[in-house]
Amino acid sequence: MRAVSAVLAVVGGCALAAAVAIQLAANPAGGGGVLVGPGPFYVVGLVWVLRRPGQRVAVWLLACGTTFLLDVCLGDAVLPLVHGWSYAWLVSLIRAWAGNGTTVAAIGLLGLFPTGAPQRTAERWVLRATSAAALLLPVLFLVSSPTAPRDGFPGEMEPVIRSPLYVPPLRSAGPAVAGLYYTFAGWTVIGLIMLYLRYRRSPADAQRRIRWLLAGAIGGIVCAAAIFAVALSFSAGFLALAAIGVLWVLLLLFVLGSLIAATSHDGLLGIDRSARRSLVYRTLWVMIAVTCVAAAAALGLLASHFLPVGPAVLLAVAATLLLQPAQRRLERLSDRWVFGARLDGYDVLTRFGSMLETSPGHADLLPRLAFAIKDGLGLQWARVRLDVGASAEMPTVGAAGIAPDDHAEPALVVPLTHGGSMLGRIECGGRRDGPLLDEDHRLLAQLASQVA
Repeated sequence: MRAVSAVLAVVGGCALAAAVAIQLAANPAGGGGVLVGPGPFYVVGLVWVLRRPGQRVAVWLLACGTTFLLDVCLGDAVLPLVHGWSYAWLVSLIRAWAGNGTTVAAIGLLGLFPTGAPQRTAERWVLRATSAAALLLPVLFLVSSPTAPRDGFPGEMEPVIRSPLYVPPLRSAGPAVAGLYYTFAGWTVIGLIMLYLRYRRSPADAQRRIRWLLAGAIGGIVCAAAIFAVALSFSAGFLALAAIGVLWVLLLLFVLGSLIAATSHDGLLGIDRSARRSLVYRTLWVMIAVTCVAAAAALGLLASHFLPVGPAVLLAVAATLLLQPAQRRLERLSDRWVFGARLDGYDVLTRFGSMLETSPGHADLLPRLAFAIKDGLGLQWARVRLDVGASAEMPTVGAAGIAPDDHAEPALVVPLTHGGSMLGRIECGGRRDGPLLDEDHRLLAQLASQVA
Protein backbone atom coordinates (compact mmCIF):
# COMPACT_ATOMS: atom_id res chain seq x y z
CA MET A 1 0.00 0.00 0.00
CA ARG A 2 2.93 2.34 0.52
CA ALA A 3 3.81 2.21 -3.19
CA VAL A 4 0.20 2.92 -4.16
CA SER A 5 0.06 5.80 -1.68
CA ALA A 6 3.30 7.24 -3.05
CA VAL A 7 2.03 7.12 -6.65
CA LEU A 8 -1.27 8.74 -5.68
CA ALA A 9 0.51 11.44 -3.69
CA VAL A 10 2.86 12.31 -6.56
CA VAL A 11 0.14 12.29 -9.24
CA GLY A 12 -2.19 14.37 -7.09
CA GLY A 13 0.53 16.85 -6.20
CA CYS A 14 1.52 17.28 -9.85
CA ALA A 15 -2.13 17.73 -10.88
CA LEU A 16 -2.68 20.31 -8.15
CA ALA A 17 0.44 22.28 -9.04
CA ALA A 18 -0.26 22.16 -12.78
CA ALA A 19 -3.91 23.20 -12.41
CA VAL A 20 -3.09 26.14 -10.14
CA ALA A 21 -0.17 27.27 -12.32
CA ILE A 22 -2.16 27.12 -15.58
CA GLN A 23 -5.19 28.90 -14.12
CA LEU A 24 -3.05 31.58 -12.48
CA ALA A 25 -1.27 32.19 -15.79
CA ALA A 26 -4.60 32.64 -17.55
CA ASN A 27 -6.19 34.64 -14.73
CA PRO A 28 -4.29 36.07 -11.72
CA ALA A 29 -7.42 35.57 -9.61
CA GLY A 30 -7.80 31.93 -10.68
CA GLY A 31 -6.65 28.79 -8.95
CA GLY A 32 -8.95 29.13 -5.97
CA GLY A 33 -11.48 26.68 -7.35
CA VAL A 34 -8.90 23.89 -7.44
CA LEU A 35 -7.76 24.57 -3.89
CA VAL A 36 -11.28 24.75 -2.46
CA GLY A 37 -12.79 21.99 -4.64
CA PRO A 38 -10.74 18.77 -4.79
CA GLY A 39 -7.88 20.22 -2.72
CA PRO A 40 -9.31 19.42 0.75
CA PHE A 41 -9.88 15.75 -0.12
CA TYR A 42 -6.32 15.42 -1.38
CA VAL A 43 -4.74 17.26 1.56
CA VAL A 44 -6.67 15.37 4.25
CA GLY A 45 -5.97 12.07 2.50
CA LEU A 46 -2.27 12.87 2.15
CA VAL A 47 -1.89 13.90 5.81
CA TRP A 48 -3.77 10.82 6.90
CA VAL A 49 -1.58 8.51 4.82
CA LEU A 50 1.58 10.12 6.16
CA ARG A 51 0.45 9.80 9.77
CA ARG A 52 -1.15 6.34 9.44
CA PRO A 53 0.65 4.62 6.54
CA GLY A 54 -1.04 1.27 7.04
CA GLN A 55 -4.67 2.40 6.99
CA ARG A 56 -6.46 1.42 3.78
CA VAL A 57 -9.25 3.93 4.40
CA ALA A 58 -6.66 6.71 4.15
CA VAL A 59 -5.53 5.35 0.77
CA TRP A 60 -9.12 5.35 -0.51
CA LEU A 61 -9.53 8.98 0.56
CA LEU A 62 -6.23 9.91 -1.08
CA ALA A 63 -7.41 8.14 -4.24
CA CYS A 64 -10.60 10.24 -4.18
CA GLY A 65 -8.62 13.44 -3.88
CA THR A 66 -6.05 12.49 -6.52
CA THR A 67 -8.55 11.40 -9.18
CA PHE A 68 -10.72 14.43 -8.44
CA LEU A 69 -7.70 16.70 -8.85
CA LEU A 70 -6.71 15.00 -12.11
CA ASP A 71 -10.25 15.39 -13.42
CA VAL A 72 -10.31 19.12 -12.62
CA CYS A 73 -6.76 19.69 -13.88
CA LEU A 74 -7.36 18.07 -17.27
CA GLY A 75 -10.90 19.39 -17.71
CA ASP A 76 -10.59 22.97 -16.45
CA ALA A 77 -6.95 23.75 -17.14
CA VAL A 78 -5.47 21.52 -19.88
CA LEU A 79 -8.37 20.92 -22.29
CA PRO A 80 -8.99 24.64 -23.01
CA LEU A 81 -5.34 24.87 -24.10
CA VAL A 82 -5.16 21.76 -26.31
CA HIS A 83 -8.73 21.40 -27.62
CA GLY A 84 -7.58 22.19 -31.18
CA TRP A 85 -4.80 19.61 -31.18
CA SER A 86 -5.15 16.17 -32.74
CA TYR A 87 -4.68 14.30 -29.46
CA ALA A 88 -7.18 16.39 -27.49
CA TRP A 89 -9.59 13.44 -27.51
CA LEU A 90 -7.01 11.40 -25.57
CA VAL A 91 -6.80 14.10 -22.89
CA SER A 92 -10.60 14.08 -22.72
CA LEU A 93 -10.59 10.28 -22.37
CA ILE A 94 -8.08 10.37 -19.50
CA ARG A 95 -10.12 13.12 -17.84
CA ALA A 96 -13.25 10.96 -18.12
CA TRP A 97 -11.40 7.99 -16.61
CA ALA A 98 -10.22 10.20 -13.74
CA GLY A 99 -13.75 11.47 -13.08
CA ASN A 100 -15.16 7.95 -13.06
CA GLY A 101 -12.24 6.86 -10.90
CA THR A 102 -13.33 9.40 -8.29
CA THR A 103 -16.70 7.65 -8.10
CA VAL A 104 -15.08 4.21 -7.76
CA ALA A 105 -12.77 5.52 -5.03
CA ALA A 106 -15.76 7.05 -3.22
CA ILE A 107 -17.56 3.69 -3.37
CA GLY A 108 -14.48 2.01 -1.90
CA LEU A 109 -14.12 4.68 0.79
CA LEU A 110 -17.74 4.40 1.91
CA GLY A 111 -18.51 0.76 1.23
CA LEU A 112 -15.36 -0.68 2.79
CA PHE A 113 -15.21 1.53 5.88
CA PRO A 114 -13.75 1.17 8.51
CA THR A 115 -11.25 -1.50 7.40
CA GLY A 116 -10.83 -0.30 3.82
CA ALA A 117 -10.73 -3.90 2.59
CA PRO A 118 -13.50 -6.17 1.19
CA GLN A 119 -14.92 -8.65 3.66
CA ARG A 120 -17.30 -10.49 1.35
CA THR A 121 -17.28 -11.73 -2.22
CA ALA A 122 -20.15 -9.40 -3.13
CA GLU A 123 -18.07 -6.37 -2.14
CA ARG A 124 -15.23 -7.48 -4.40
CA TRP A 125 -17.62 -7.97 -7.32
CA VAL A 126 -19.12 -4.52 -6.81
CA LEU A 127 -15.67 -2.93 -6.98
CA ARG A 128 -14.76 -4.97 -10.06
CA ALA A 129 -18.03 -4.14 -11.85
CA THR A 130 -17.86 -0.42 -11.11
CA SER A 131 -14.19 -0.29 -12.10
CA ALA A 132 -14.95 -2.02 -15.39
CA ALA A 133 -17.83 0.38 -16.04
CA ALA A 134 -15.60 3.35 -15.19
CA LEU A 135 -13.10 2.25 -17.85
CA LEU A 136 -15.54 1.11 -20.55
CA LEU A 137 -18.15 3.89 -20.51
CA PRO A 138 -15.83 6.68 -21.79
CA VAL A 139 -14.55 4.40 -24.57
CA LEU A 140 -18.10 3.42 -25.56
CA PHE A 141 -19.00 7.12 -25.54
CA LEU A 142 -16.22 7.88 -28.03
CA VAL A 143 -17.34 4.97 -30.21
CA SER A 144 -21.05 5.82 -30.23
CA SER A 145 -20.84 9.64 -30.37
CA PRO A 146 -19.13 11.98 -32.85
CA THR A 147 -17.80 14.09 -29.97
CA ALA A 148 -15.79 13.30 -26.85
CA PRO A 149 -17.55 13.24 -23.44
CA ARG A 150 -17.86 16.57 -21.66
CA ASP A 151 -18.24 17.57 -18.04
CA GLY A 152 -21.70 16.67 -16.80
CA PHE A 153 -21.95 19.59 -14.37
CA PRO A 154 -24.56 22.14 -15.53
CA GLY A 155 -23.27 25.43 -16.85
CA GLU A 156 -19.75 24.24 -17.67
CA MET A 157 -18.59 25.63 -21.02
CA GLU A 158 -16.18 23.19 -22.64
CA PRO A 159 -14.81 23.11 -26.19
CA VAL A 160 -16.27 20.50 -28.52
CA ILE A 161 -13.72 17.77 -29.32
CA ARG A 162 -14.20 15.39 -32.23
CA SER A 163 -13.96 11.66 -31.56
CA PRO A 164 -11.68 9.75 -33.99
CA LEU A 165 -13.13 6.45 -32.69
CA TYR A 166 -16.70 7.25 -33.73
CA VAL A 167 -18.50 4.41 -35.56
CA PRO A 168 -21.69 5.75 -37.26
CA PRO A 169 -23.62 2.42 -37.15
CA LEU A 170 -23.36 2.55 -33.33
CA ARG A 171 -24.93 6.00 -33.09
CA SER A 172 -28.24 4.48 -31.92
CA ALA A 173 -26.54 3.33 -28.72
CA GLY A 174 -25.27 6.85 -28.04
CA PRO A 175 -28.16 8.10 -25.84
CA ALA A 176 -28.05 5.04 -23.59
CA VAL A 177 -24.26 5.24 -23.22
CA ALA A 178 -24.43 8.99 -22.56
CA GLY A 179 -27.11 8.43 -19.92
CA LEU A 180 -24.99 5.88 -18.10
CA TYR A 181 -21.88 8.03 -18.38
CA TYR A 182 -23.40 11.29 -17.14
CA THR A 183 -25.13 9.57 -14.21
CA PHE A 184 -22.09 7.53 -13.18
CA ALA A 185 -21.35 9.91 -10.30
CA GLY A 186 -24.70 8.87 -8.82
CA TRP A 187 -23.36 5.35 -8.47
CA THR A 188 -21.77 6.62 -5.25
CA VAL A 189 -25.04 5.61 -3.61
CA ILE A 190 -23.86 1.99 -4.03
CA GLY A 191 -21.10 2.74 -1.53
CA LEU A 192 -23.69 4.15 0.87
CA ILE A 193 -25.74 0.93 0.60
CA MET A 194 -22.61 -1.17 1.20
CA LEU A 195 -21.81 0.96 4.25
CA TYR A 196 -25.28 0.41 5.69
CA LEU A 197 -25.00 -3.34 5.18
CA ARG A 198 -21.65 -3.32 6.99
CA TYR A 199 -23.26 -1.38 9.81
CA ARG A 200 -25.92 -4.05 10.23
CA ARG A 201 -23.40 -6.87 10.66
CA SER A 202 -20.64 -5.02 12.57
CA PRO A 203 -19.90 -5.15 16.32
CA ALA A 204 -20.90 -2.24 18.56
CA ASP A 205 -17.56 -0.40 18.39
CA ALA A 206 -17.48 -0.49 14.59
CA GLN A 207 -21.14 0.54 14.44
CA ARG A 208 -20.35 3.65 16.47
CA ARG A 209 -17.77 4.72 13.89
CA ILE A 210 -19.85 3.72 10.89
CA ARG A 211 -22.78 5.80 12.17
CA TRP A 212 -20.70 8.95 11.88
CA LEU A 213 -19.70 8.28 8.29
CA LEU A 214 -23.20 7.07 7.38
CA ALA A 215 -24.72 10.34 8.57
CA GLY A 216 -21.96 12.42 6.96
CA ALA A 217 -22.27 10.61 3.63
CA ILE A 218 -26.04 11.11 3.53
CA GLY A 219 -25.59 14.81 4.28
CA GLY A 220 -22.89 15.07 1.61
CA ILE A 221 -25.05 13.40 -1.03
CA VAL A 222 -27.95 15.73 -0.21
CA CYS A 223 -25.63 18.75 -0.53
CA ALA A 224 -24.28 17.44 -3.86
CA ALA A 225 -27.84 17.04 -5.18
CA ALA A 226 -28.66 20.58 -4.03
CA ILE A 227 -25.54 21.95 -5.78
CA PHE A 228 -26.57 20.23 -9.00
CA ALA A 229 -30.13 21.59 -8.68
CA VAL A 230 -28.91 25.17 -8.13
CA ALA A 231 -26.48 24.98 -11.04
CA LEU A 232 -29.20 23.53 -13.28
CA SER A 233 -31.82 26.12 -12.32
CA PHE A 234 -29.91 29.40 -12.21
CA SER A 235 -27.36 31.16 -14.38
CA ALA A 236 -23.86 31.69 -13.02
CA GLY A 237 -24.72 34.83 -11.05
CA PHE A 238 -23.55 35.99 -7.66
CA LEU A 239 -26.40 34.40 -5.69
CA ALA A 240 -26.05 31.05 -7.47
CA LEU A 241 -22.29 30.98 -6.93
CA ALA A 242 -22.73 31.95 -3.27
CA ALA A 243 -25.31 29.20 -2.73
CA ILE A 244 -23.07 26.65 -4.43
CA GLY A 245 -20.13 27.80 -2.31
CA VAL A 246 -22.07 27.42 0.95
CA LEU A 247 -23.37 24.00 -0.05
CA TRP A 248 -19.89 22.86 -1.04
CA VAL A 249 -18.47 23.91 2.33
CA LEU A 250 -21.28 21.96 4.01
CA LEU A 251 -20.46 18.93 1.85
CA LEU A 252 -16.82 19.11 2.94
CA LEU A 253 -17.82 19.41 6.58
CA PHE A 254 -20.17 16.46 6.33
CA VAL A 255 -17.84 14.07 4.52
CA LEU A 256 -14.41 14.99 5.90
CA GLY A 257 -15.74 15.89 9.35
CA SER A 258 -17.56 12.58 9.73
CA LEU A 259 -14.48 10.68 8.53
CA ILE A 260 -12.25 12.41 11.06
CA ALA A 261 -14.79 11.92 13.85
CA ALA A 262 -15.31 8.26 12.98
CA THR A 263 -11.61 7.44 12.95
CA SER A 264 -10.50 9.39 16.02
CA HIS A 265 -9.37 6.96 18.69
CA ASP A 266 -11.58 8.21 21.51
CA GLY A 267 -14.77 8.77 19.61
CA LEU A 268 -14.80 12.41 18.63
CA LEU A 269 -11.41 14.10 18.26
CA GLY A 270 -10.71 13.86 21.97
CA ILE A 271 -13.75 15.99 22.78
CA ASP A 272 -14.31 15.29 26.46
CA ARG A 273 -15.36 18.65 27.86
CA SER A 274 -18.97 19.67 28.11
CA ALA A 275 -18.35 23.02 26.36
CA ARG A 276 -16.70 21.30 23.41
CA ARG A 277 -19.43 18.68 23.22
CA SER A 278 -22.08 21.40 23.27
CA LEU A 279 -20.28 23.23 20.47
CA VAL A 280 -20.16 20.04 18.38
CA TYR A 281 -23.84 19.40 19.00
CA ARG A 282 -24.82 22.95 18.00
CA THR A 283 -22.74 22.63 14.84
CA LEU A 284 -24.44 19.35 13.95
CA TRP A 285 -27.85 20.89 14.70
CA VAL A 286 -27.20 23.76 12.27
CA MET A 287 -25.85 21.40 9.60
CA ILE A 288 -28.91 19.15 9.90
CA ALA A 289 -31.27 22.11 9.60
CA VAL A 290 -29.46 23.55 6.58
CA THR A 291 -29.33 20.13 4.90
CA CYS A 292 -33.08 19.59 5.31
CA VAL A 293 -33.78 23.04 3.87
CA ALA A 294 -31.35 22.37 1.01
CA ALA A 295 -33.01 19.02 0.26
CA ALA A 296 -36.48 20.59 0.08
CA ALA A 297 -35.21 23.51 -2.02
CA ALA A 298 -33.36 21.17 -4.41
CA LEU A 299 -36.50 19.10 -4.88
CA GLY A 300 -38.49 22.24 -5.66
CA LEU A 301 -35.87 23.50 -8.12
CA LEU A 302 -35.72 20.20 -9.95
CA ALA A 303 -39.52 19.98 -10.03
CA SER A 304 -39.70 23.47 -11.58
CA HIS A 305 -38.10 22.07 -14.74
CA PHE A 306 -41.03 19.71 -15.24
CA LEU A 307 -43.96 21.42 -13.47
CA PRO A 308 -45.42 24.95 -13.36
CA VAL A 309 -44.11 27.28 -10.66
CA GLY A 310 -47.12 26.86 -8.35
CA PRO A 311 -47.03 23.07 -8.04
CA ALA A 312 -43.23 23.14 -7.73
CA VAL A 313 -43.47 25.57 -4.78
CA LEU A 314 -46.16 23.43 -3.15
CA LEU A 315 -43.97 20.37 -3.60
CA ALA A 316 -41.05 22.14 -1.89
CA VAL A 317 -43.29 23.20 1.03
CA ALA A 318 -44.67 19.66 1.35
CA ALA A 319 -41.13 18.26 1.34
CA THR A 320 -40.16 20.70 4.10
CA LEU A 321 -43.06 19.50 6.26
CA LEU A 322 -42.36 15.83 5.55
CA LEU A 323 -38.70 16.29 6.47
CA GLN A 324 -39.54 17.65 9.94
CA PRO A 325 -39.81 14.18 11.60
CA ALA A 326 -36.54 13.12 9.97
CA GLN A 327 -34.89 16.34 11.18
CA ARG A 328 -36.03 15.74 14.77
CA ARG A 329 -34.83 12.14 14.54
CA LEU A 330 -31.41 13.26 13.33
CA GLU A 331 -31.19 15.83 16.12
CA ARG A 332 -31.90 13.13 18.72
CA LEU A 333 -29.26 10.88 17.14
CA SER A 334 -26.75 13.75 17.20
CA ASP A 335 -27.47 14.32 20.89
CA ARG A 336 -26.93 10.63 21.59
CA TRP A 337 -23.71 10.43 19.55
CA VAL A 338 -22.20 13.55 21.13
CA PHE A 339 -23.36 13.24 24.74
CA GLY A 340 -23.76 9.46 24.86
CA ALA A 341 -26.64 7.04 25.22
CA ARG A 342 -28.47 8.26 28.31
CA LEU A 343 -31.84 9.52 29.41
CA ASP A 344 -32.43 13.25 29.55
CA GLY A 345 -32.80 14.92 32.93
CA TYR A 346 -36.61 14.99 32.93
CA ASP A 347 -36.87 11.28 32.15
CA VAL A 348 -34.33 10.39 34.82
CA LEU A 349 -36.19 12.37 37.50
CA THR A 350 -39.55 10.95 36.40
CA ARG A 351 -38.39 7.33 36.45
CA PHE A 352 -36.53 7.87 39.70
CA GLY A 353 -39.60 9.34 41.38
CA SER A 354 -41.77 6.49 40.06
CA MET A 355 -39.33 3.96 41.48
CA LEU A 356 -39.42 5.61 44.92
CA GLU A 357 -43.23 5.68 44.88
CA THR A 358 -43.33 1.91 44.48
CA SER A 359 -41.88 1.70 48.01
CA PRO A 360 -39.33 -1.09 47.49
CA GLY A 361 -38.40 -3.22 50.46
CA HIS A 362 -35.63 -2.23 52.82
CA ALA A 363 -33.24 -4.92 51.56
CA ASP A 364 -33.28 -3.82 47.94
CA LEU A 365 -33.84 -0.07 48.33
CA LEU A 366 -30.21 1.01 48.08
CA PRO A 367 -29.28 -1.38 45.21
CA ARG A 368 -32.28 -0.19 43.22
CA LEU A 369 -31.32 3.43 43.87
CA ALA A 370 -27.79 2.74 42.70
CA PHE A 371 -29.01 0.95 39.57
CA ALA A 372 -31.43 3.77 38.71
CA ILE A 373 -28.62 6.35 38.98
CA LYS A 374 -26.17 4.24 36.97
CA ASP A 375 -28.66 3.44 34.21
CA GLY A 376 -30.22 6.89 33.99
CA LEU A 377 -26.94 8.77 33.59
CA GLY A 378 -25.02 6.13 31.65
CA LEU A 379 -22.38 5.68 34.36
CA GLN A 380 -19.80 2.93 34.68
CA TRP A 381 -20.93 2.31 38.26
CA ALA A 382 -22.83 3.92 41.13
CA ARG A 383 -22.93 3.31 44.87
CA VAL A 384 -25.18 4.67 47.62
CA ARG A 385 -23.83 4.71 51.20
CA LEU A 386 -25.68 5.52 54.43
CA ASP A 387 -23.84 6.86 57.50
CA VAL A 388 -26.18 5.08 59.90
CA GLY A 389 -25.98 1.84 61.77
CA ALA A 390 -26.53 -1.32 59.72
CA SER A 391 -29.33 -3.73 60.48
CA ALA A 392 -30.58 -7.02 59.13
CA GLU A 393 -33.40 -5.25 57.32
CA MET A 394 -31.53 -2.19 56.08
CA PRO A 395 -27.97 -2.51 54.68
CA THR A 396 -25.85 0.65 54.52
CA VAL A 397 -24.45 0.17 51.00
CA GLY A 398 -26.11 -0.46 47.65
CA ALA A 399 -24.10 -0.71 44.44
CA ALA A 400 -24.63 -1.21 40.71
CA GLY A 401 -21.80 -2.06 38.31
CA ILE A 402 -19.35 -2.50 41.19
CA ALA A 403 -19.04 -4.56 44.37
CA PRO A 404 -20.30 -2.80 47.54
CA ASP A 405 -16.89 -3.18 49.22
CA ASP A 406 -14.79 -2.27 46.16
CA HIS A 407 -12.23 0.46 46.91
CA ALA A 408 -12.48 2.13 43.48
CA GLU A 409 -11.98 5.88 43.51
CA PRO A 410 -15.25 7.66 42.59
CA ALA A 411 -15.30 10.36 39.94
CA LEU A 412 -17.91 12.30 41.92
CA VAL A 413 -19.30 12.16 45.46
CA VAL A 414 -22.65 13.82 46.19
CA PRO A 415 -23.70 14.14 49.86
CA LEU A 416 -27.14 13.06 51.07
CA THR A 417 -28.43 15.73 53.44
CA HIS A 418 -31.86 16.32 54.92
CA GLY A 419 -32.80 18.96 57.43
CA GLY A 420 -29.16 19.85 57.93
CA SER A 421 -28.21 16.28 58.83
CA MET A 422 -25.68 14.23 56.85
CA LEU A 423 -27.34 10.91 55.97
CA GLY A 424 -24.82 9.45 53.54
CA ARG A 425 -23.48 9.96 50.03
CA ILE A 426 -23.79 8.89 46.40
CA GLU A 427 -20.54 7.76 44.78
CA CYS A 428 -20.32 7.69 40.98
CA GLY A 429 -17.86 6.33 38.48
CA GLY A 430 -17.24 8.10 35.20
CA ARG A 431 -19.62 7.99 32.26
CA ARG A 432 -19.22 5.11 29.85
CA ASP A 433 -18.31 7.54 27.04
CA GLY A 434 -16.19 10.05 28.94
CA PRO A 435 -16.05 12.23 32.05
CA LEU A 436 -19.10 13.62 33.80
CA LEU A 437 -20.64 16.77 32.36
CA ASP A 438 -21.91 19.84 34.20
CA GLU A 439 -25.49 18.79 33.57
CA ASP A 440 -24.72 15.41 35.19
CA HIS A 441 -23.53 17.22 38.33
CA ARG A 442 -26.76 19.23 38.52
CA LEU A 443 -28.93 16.17 37.90
CA LEU A 444 -27.12 14.15 40.57
CA ALA A 445 -27.70 16.96 43.08
CA GLN A 446 -31.44 16.78 42.37
CA LEU A 447 -31.42 12.98 42.67
CA ALA A 448 -29.54 13.21 45.98
CA SER A 449 -32.23 15.54 47.30
CA GLN A 450 -34.92 13.01 46.36
CA VAL A 451 -32.97 10.11 47.88
CA ALA A 452 -32.45 11.98 51.18
